[in-house]
Amino acid sequence: MQESVNIDLSEETLNLLNNNNNDSNTIDSLYEELTNIHKDKICSLLTGYCEERGVVYNFKIEKETLNIDNLGKGSFSVNYDINIYSGCKDMNHDKEAQMEIEIIINLTNGSADLIGEDKPERDPDEY
Repeated sequence: MQESVNIDLSEETLNLLNNNNNDSNTIDSLYEELTNIHKDKICSLLTGYCEERGVVYNFKIEKETLNIDNLGKGSFSVNYDINIYSGCKDMNHDKEAQMEIEIIINLTNGSADLIGEDKPERDPDEY
């Protein structure tokens, strides 16, 4: 299973993507939009991968990993920290994490799907 979120890109970023997919201005615009405008949605996606109700913070997209092809498909890596706290278990610890996120952009309407890595699922118990 994979976690995913949908975002709407600005008209400016969409125009850049339709004209010059991988030039530095396009990557800069997409990076700024993902980092600033869509930060909460990306954190929400990452939280879906946290066990024991962890909280995601300090997330940073590695700009040099951000790439988009001429069909609007690409990916980027994000580094982030997870805080796991449980007062009942006397547990409060932080850990670092990293994930590759796939991005699929509809170059017509500017919507984009951000899709996380496959999350292993437990097989059902046998009786």
